[in-house]
Amino acid sequence: MSLLVVAYPVLNETDFDLIENQRKVSDPLQKVIAPHFTFVFPVVDFPADEFCREIRAQLNNIYAFPFLISRAIGHRDEFTGNHLALLVPGPGAAQIANVHDLLYSGLLRKHLRRDLPFVPHVTIGTFTDELSRKVVEEWNSKNVEIRGIISSLDILTYENDRVETIQKIILLSEAS
Repeated sequence: MSLLVVAYPVLNETDFDLIENQRKVSDPLQKVIAPHFTFVFPVVDFPADEFCREIRAQLNNIYAFPFLISRAIGHRDEFTGNHLALLVPGPGAAQIANVHDLLYSGLLRKHLRRDLPFVPHVTIGTFTDELSRKVVEEWNSKNVEIRGIISSLDILTYENDRVETIQKIILLSEAS
């Protein structure tokens, strides 16, 4: 069993459907997990209760934040060799990266892959060849803007192509 941390972004129905319709065609994990940003990648050698305590402690003073996705990029997965089509935020990317770094700054430090760059993204396709380039070009030709909010992070277990939320952490909201 692996433990990981993701954010299921708050999206309007039209944007959610747009992402899901693409994923149905090209993302084999579409039936396993909803569109998400990964903040902590799968960790296998960590007790679940300790993992949850660490994530909660690190997120204690983090506020919800908006993001805007206006482009897709192609990316080669270093683990599998697959080619990915990714939706990447402009505004909001720095906050995602900062929270990612924060979550890896304490007890999870030894699990951070410093040899791989962190690219905040939502995956919309996984391919064994360069077909991802075509999906990226088609997506970018539409000039889509997806606005959303990251208001919570979920701690998940992943095993046998199944994910389960074991804890949802609601981020702080700005006082009115």
